[in-house]
Amino acid sequence: MFQPLSDRVLIRRKASTEKVGSLYVAPANATKPDEGSVVAVGPGRTTLEGVLLPMTLEPGMQVLFGQFTGDEVEVGEETMLVVRESDVLAVLNE
Repeated sequence: MFQPLSDRVLIRRKASTEKVGSLYVAPANATKPDEGSVVAVGPGRTTLEGVLLPMTLEPGMQVLFGQFTGDEVEVGEETMLVVRESDVLAVLNE
């Protein structure tokens, strides 16, 4: 599969389409969604002293991130986003 390194997080973006009847329709002013779910996390960041700071995010968490944050990667046939943990703005409680 895909294992992020250091303090990076793999995120699956929330779908940006809505279902109308049996069709999926993208909004007229479609922008990339800034919400998603955490798929995988790295081990954490290492300080200059060699101390590992563990991640606070876990797979399955719903998160909010900046619209232009991170790098898109292809995992299988799906496009996902890799961001640093510090680029995640909030955890959503749904």
